[in-house]
Amino acid sequence: PFSDDPDPLDNLSEEAFEEYFHEEDLKDEDPEEFKKRAEALKENEELVKEVDEEYLAGNLSYYDKINALSDLPDDEFEKQKTGLIPAKPKEYARGLILENYTDPASEAYFDRLRYNRAQLPESYSSVDL
Repeated sequence: PFSDDPDPLDNLSEEAFEEYFHEEDLKDEDPEEFKKRAEALKENEELVKEVDEEYLAGNLSYYDKINALSDLPDDEFEKQKTGLIPAKPKEYARGLILENYTDPASEAYFDRLRYNRAQLPESYSSVDL
């Protein structure tokens, strides 16, 4: 499906990378950060080329490409893109019932049932049934 190069972007300079992925221009704003990102991009380009060569040789079933995160140094990538995502507390469906909702008329009815022992027999045997 490919000619000789599965990823035409694996030879970009940092300037071309920033332009292609519409990133801010770091060359003038922060030359030190620009240099770090250029080095990270070169390392990732070499990794992509190695994987793609293995793919073209038929040794791998996948190929690799340069993406918008390819110029991030490993430590910066880990800091920004990985980490613990706190779990949300479980909530259960409650329908339309409001919290702590009690109906005074219903409570009075159930109180009469709970505390009225006039209908209870003196003894009960399930064997005699």
